[in-house]
Amino acid sequence: MATRAELLLRDGKASRAQELAISALETFTGSRTRYDITHARVTLSRAALASGQERLAVQQGALARSAVQVMGYGLLCVLYLEDVFDLAGRIDGALTAYACGDALGVPWENRLAANTASPGQIE
Repeated sequence: MATRAELLLRDGKASRAQELAISALETFTGSRTRYDITHARVTLSRAALASGQERLAVQQGALARSAVQVMGYGLLCVLYLEDVFDLAGRIDGALTAYACGDALGVPWENRLAANTASPGQIE
C-alpha cells in the first residue's frame, strides 16, 4: 500500500496518496511489521507535505527517522535520503563546514574576505 501511495504522490495526487498511506500505516501497525510501519510513515510524511499539512509531515518524518536510526533500515536511507537522513549527521556536517570555513577565513554573511587563506596555506 505504501508503494501505491508513493506512485500516486509521484502522479501529483497527494490527497489520495495520503489516504492510502494512512490506511497502510494502520494495517502495518496492526500486523506489527516494523519496517513496513516505518516505510508507511515516510510515505505519509511526504504525502502530508505535498498536501500542505506540514505539522503531520514533520511528526511522521520524525517518527520514521528515529525508527531508521534505531533499526538501521538501510534501504529506506537509500530510497528516501532527504527524508530519513540522520538529523544529528546533518547538524554535525553543517557545524564542521562552518568551523572549517571560519578557520580558513572564508567570508560569511555577504562580507568581503580580508584575510582569506591561500591554496598553499590550506595545503
